[in-house]
Formats: sequence, C-alpha cells, structure tokens
Amino acid sequence: MTAALGVLAAVLALLFLATGGAKLLRHPRSRRIRDRFGLSPAAWTAIGVAECVAAVGLLAGLAVPLLGLVAAVGLTGLVTGAVISRLRVNDPAALVLFDVAVLGLVWAVVALYASD
Repeated sequence: MTAALGVLAAVLALLFLATGGAKLLRHPRSRRIRDRFGLSPAAWTAIGVAECVAAVGLLAGLAVPLLGLVAAVGLTGLVTGAVISRLRVNDPAALVLFDVAVLGLVWAVVALYASD
C-alpha cells in the first residue's frame, strides 16, 4: 500500500460517510437535492447506505485490499450516477465538475488498489 492510497482512501471515506450520513439522517439540504433529482426517499436512503458501506470498505481495504477495490469500483457507479443526475437537471457546472473530480479520485483509488 502506498501513502497516496492511504490518503485518498481516507479522504474519500470521510466524504462518503458525510454524504451518506446526510442522506440517512434526512438532512434538509440532502432532501432538497433528492427532490431536485426526482428520486424516491427509499432510493435516496439506499444510496446513503451504499455510500456509507463503501466508505467503510475503502478503509477496510487498507488492511484487505480486495475490499477496498470492490468498494471503489462500487463508488464509480454511484458517482457516475450523481454526475448523470446533475446533468439531467441542469445543475451548475461547478457542481458537475466537483462530482467529476471526485470520480477521478475514485478511479485513482481503483487503479492503486488494482496495482497492489
């Protein structure tokens, strides 16, 4: 494991624990985003659970690399869905670009886990 992998996994784990937690706790801003995307409360909760599980998987991957790889691959799907949702509702470019940047970091983690 490289230091870069450890740092990226930790940063992404914190990000996805925060975003997943906001969905699970039904934070008002999170609910507004859900409604803007046109997703059901059940789908939003499922996404929140997936984000939190993936965050734990990224951290567990530091000890068991296959878990981190599986978690990171799963996150590529979640973040790709977020980018598509933002584009579909014509969100500001800055929000789309942020999600694209996060997707790039997730792909970097996939590559680092895969090369381990």
